[in-house]
Amino acid sequence: AAVYAALLAADRDAGDAVTSHFNISFLRRPRAADLLAEAELLSVGRRLVVGEVHLRSEGDESLLAQATVTYARP
Repeated sequence: AAVYAALLAADRDAGDAVTSHFNISFLRRPRAADLLAEAELLSVGRRLVVGEVHLRSEGDESLLAQATVTYARP
């Protein structure tokens, strides 16, 4: 959802994009705190958009999970 939100912020007409690839690596167990997701668009092409998400616990810089997401635009 974080990469999709970043995609929509970059291109309002991308609402019909669909997930074509999703990979997540869980690195450690979160502590009892709110979770924060930071999304970055790595490549925005005419047909494909690739993004990355880093998940952390609030107040802790340790990486909990990392996801790579590709969306296909019609």
